[in-house]
Amino acid sequence: MRLWMIGIVVFATACSSSRAPVVAARPRALAAVDESPPPPPPVRAVTGDVKPYLLATPEESVRVARAMARAIAVVRHDGRELVLLDGCSAPGAYGFMGQEPATARVTVRGADEIQANFPWRASALSKAPRVAKGVEPLAIDTLVLGSRVTTRPVVAAKDLAGACEGATHFIRAVTIGSHVTVPATDAWPPDACGYAKPESVEAPAQCAAIVAMHLVPVGEGDPFREGALLGLPRPACPEGLVRRDLACVLPSDGAFQCGDADAAACEQQCERGHAGSCTRHAMRLDGDRKSDRTEVIRLYERACAKNERAACTSLASMKRAGDGTAKDEAGAARLFASACDAGHARACASLATMYGSSWEGGGDPMKAFELDDRACRGGDPAACASLGAHYERGRVVSRWHAKALEAYLRACDGGSAAGCNAAGDILTSHDSELPHDDARALALFDAGCNRDDGDACAALGRLVLAGRRPSPGRAIADDAFALFTRACTLESAEGCADLGEMFVKKGFARRDPVRARATFEDACDRGEGRACDGAATLYAAGEGGAKDDAAARKLRERALRAHEKGCAASREQSCWALANAARFGLGVTKDPERASRMLSEQCRDDKHRACASLAEMLAKGEAGTRDVERAKALASKACERGLASACNKK
Repeated sequence: MRLWMIGIVVFATACSSSRAPVVAARPRALAAVDESPPPPPPVRAVTGDVKPYLLATPEESVRVARAMARAIAVVRHDGRELVLLDGCSAPGAYGFMGQEPATARVTVRGADEIQANFPWRASALSKAPRVAKGVEPLAIDTLVLGSRVTTRPVVAAKDLAGACEGATHFIRAVTIGSHVTVPATDAWPPDACGYAKPESVEAPAQCAAIVAMHLVPVGEGDPFREGALLGLPRPACPEGLVRRDLACVLPSDGAFQCGDADAAACEQQCERGHAGSCTRHAMRLDGDRKSDRTEVIRLYERACAKNERAACTSLASMKRAGDGTAKDEAGAARLFASACDAGHARACASLATMYGSSWEGGGDPMKAFELDDRACRGGDPAACASLGAHYERGRVVSRWHAKALEAYLRACDGGSAAGCNAAGDILTSHDSELPHDDARALALFDAGCNRDDGDACAALGRLVLAGRRPSPGRAIADDAFALFTRACTLESAEGCADLGEMFVKKGFARRDPVRARATFEDACDRGEGRACDGAATLYAAGEGGAKDDAAARKLRERALRAHEKGCAASREQSCWALANAARFGLGVTKDPERASRMLSEQCRDDKHRACASLAEMLAKGEAGTRDVERAKALASKACERGLASACNKK
């Protein structure tokens, strides 16, 4: 039976129960009500995130949907009006995440509460004096089938483009489904609503009205420092109102949702039975590792029992880790799955991580991909970064660099430095079918480096060293050296390996083999195989210190282990290094035939550095067979993809 029929069944059951005979009574006169228009409600300050109900007509929903299809949509919401600014937008995109259909009734009283909850249609809804004055409540039945969400948690004024005068908020998310004013005059909800599923990529066209908006103030902020990866925050209410159930209402004796900054209120309202306040209270305690973990579990369980999705997700994480309770991966998976189906993107992403690894329920890479896709559409940046990796590696689904870039950019919009770096890598990769875009990649790496991401600084330094960014006022090598130094200081193992290579670069004014040894060994200790190789070369040659063949052998062995681990994680550099080790006998017995097989496999996978190395082997007949024509073809292919070192071998 559909969810929206439950209320009808309960009502019918109550009416059929036995009761005393009805005795005729003299009708009572209704209390007189002043039918004159009520005074306008006060204009309440709108600060922080808010979630007003839209109650739009089909035409209005289409208008908002079109604005969201173009870019990040922007509104003016001043406490009196809510107006979509059609000509104003910010860069970004939305994705749709479905959920199990959920029905709810929103009840408010008086023009003040109507204004706060339904600013889009407040004037129309307040026309009846008895409703506007609170004599009669206004009730709206809603059915939610999913949300359309952007990963972007922050939009600054400088990000806005177009006719943006008066802009106050951007639309972070909208809930999708159907709504009707009680009592309904037509059949509700439409039959099409019953066909929606949590895994749906769109809501049915006949049940895709925008029910509510999640609005976030336009202002200065940095998504990398805004806790963006934690997901959508719980919206507040306009000044002077509190959130009870699903509406912003005037304060009264009932339990209500506490504010983020009021720890005492969260504890108090939790004890009064408000599940959302229990969730906030638990999260505050959860952030303190010295807190009573048993109490945190108790609070999450209490809120989860009342279908608080965030509480269920946090409880699942603790069960999976054995934090404050016995480790229970199967129980964690069930909680993640339930919260995911209820529309919580972080739960889907966490479950994807479980299916992407080995656990007692068994790994399932395809299931992991499907869950990452759902979570990314639901606005989870970490899931978008994982989704991009699925498309880039092509192990579960066909390799598709355009889709990988799209997912990485969504992750980057949400504050994921890894997403920004991966997007930049694709835009500069010799292995991608996409055209190179150095300018865009430089902007992505530069943004990450400015936010103290060491790997981004290292990637930026490599582009600078390759001459792909002007270095006004200083030598290219000096500019790259400064970036590698910063990357290494920020504990990037790749950055330290790059810095070590600068210290042994011939002709570089700051060449220093002694510092190169120390820098390489530091990066090797952090698992960077390239650095282990660099240190081994210096020990074997006696550069930067005494010659030590035994130390060199140990470093080669460590390099191999690091490369094997990296290759298993689909790092192209590591796979190429393993083939190189077999080709030249670096830490292993020299085996050109094995090297040729490894490079051939990588080349078939469109790894063009491997193609260039294979071309060298074929041209020289290193593996026993000389094939000059094939060598030229492979070198030409690598050259066309931008690998300069292959161009003189065509």
